Amino acid sequence: MPEAAREEPPASGASKILKAAAQSIGMFLLIQFAMRQFMGSGQAPKPAATMSGVNAPAAPGSSAAEFQSEGSVYSAIPQSIAPMWPTNSSLDISMYISPSLVMPSLTSMPSEFLVLNEKSFRMGDWSDKREIHTTFPVPREVQNNRTLWAHFYIGQIGSVLDPTAATYDVSRAFHFVRPLTQHLTKKKVAKTRSLLSGKNETEAPDPVPEIKRTTTASYYHPNFTLSLIPDSGVQMYPQ
Repeated sequence: MPEAAREEPPASGASKILKAAAQSIGMFLLIQFAMRQFMGSGQAPKPAATMSGVNAPAAPGSSAAEFQSEGSVYSAIPQSIAPMWPTNSSLDISMYISPSLVMPSLTSMPSEFLVLNEKSFRMGDWSDKREIHTTFPVPREVQNNRTLWAHFYIGQIGSVLDPTAATYDVSRAFHFVRPLTQHLTKKKVAKTRSLLSGKNETEAPDPVPEIKRTTTASYYHPNFTLSLIPDSGVQMYPQ
């Protein structure tokens, strides 16, 4: 018959403690590794660099280039906005009308669509006030209820205003669009009855009312004002 297996001596209390401690440490390290895999390294991200003094107003005549600090980080949504040019800048301002938001080269635009073309407008000079009276042909698309857009081109004196030109400089000129018309529901015309006619004959019954349909039409204001506001300083855009 095979020899009976010999019984091992019972483990001492010290070895039990060491074994339990080793298991606990191993389990702790395993949990920490799993946490890093699913939740990242746990290190707090470094705060993005900001523009120094964004809450302080810029001195009159300062521009964004002078105010921006070194190491600032670009954001698609600006936290603060500042003037592009000094307060005493002289500007060229042009305005075209078009039924389209997308503009071709300005050299291909019909001359009758250029309704404003001012030169050397001095920003910050409160005595420089100009008034323009003009007429323009209404594009057929606008006659068919399309929106009439005003395209404004503003730049420092002598700069290229056409964004499609190869020499266009975004630091010296910019372009923005505003609607000149708005679509409103036509007001209902109330029926009137003359009280002076003195007719006693029976009036014909009103016809059967038709199905009501909402009709919209394009309206525009015959005048508008373009104002340039200098000395605005740095403004907090989200506010």
